[in-house]
Amino acid sequence: MDRGATPGFKVNIEDQARAFLAANPDLRVTALGPRENLAEIEDPWGIPLQRWPAEDHLDRCLDYLALNRQAFPTLPLAGWVLSDIYLLSGAIAILARGDQIQAAWVGLPLKPGYRLGVSLLSTQPGLGAWAKSFGAAMFKAEVLRGVVQWSGQSLRAHTRLGPLRIVGQIPGEHEVGGFVYETVLDPEGWALAMQRRHPMRATEIVDVSDSERLNAIVQRSAAGERWFVVPPGIDEGKVGLRHESGVQ
Repeated sequence: MDRGATPGFKVNIEDQARAFLAANPDLRVTALGPRENLAEIEDPWGIPLQRWPAEDHLDRCLDYLALNRQAFPTLPLAGWVLSDIYLLSGAIAILARGDQIQAAWVGLPLKPGYRLGVSLLSTQPGLGAWAKSFGAAMFKAEVLRGVVQWSGQSLRAHTRLGPLRIVGQIPGEHEVGGFVYETVLDPEGWALAMQRRHPMRATEIVDVSDSERLNAIVQRSAAGERWFVVPPGIDEGKVGLRHESGVQ
């Protein structure tokens, strides 16, 4: 079974989270960050949170740094970025097996209720979406923003929290490219998306190699049109998109 699967369908995301952990008793929901920050983080959905104060867990910080660099070899994470941005701004949401990091998500504070996802990694299929979900819950996020690439498998992980509204182009210069997305965390839709049962359907299927069409859709989104990437995101090299009437 996919480690991300939840036995028995549950519409409530909190119940799904508990079922996921019951099916994977070797995993612990964990937060790695400064002691002061960890003291302000509540247990996600009342699930006991394992806290790793960064001041006392340099080895875990180095483990995360190595794992991140392994996951993104062309964009090696600098130690100062880990310290100054990832840790000091809050904490890293982790799924751990013992003292081993299995999946991790970094969501930076953007504005009240919003988190900006900057890094998602996983050692096994299915775990990344849960690390991101527990992170969103521990930070009480209502809306998530981030950058994702059209051809990356991370598109599948991100759409497990719901459809991605295409916001527009990435500001500045980006080494990898992609687009800016936004996910509104509706609890029922979130639960449905985690089980790949979200009701939103595509109105257009586009091959990920069709950069001209995809770039045009991003530009139209930036101009105010409502376009979404629907779950499961990417499938056999094609992306499901939905256009809705009206403007942002």
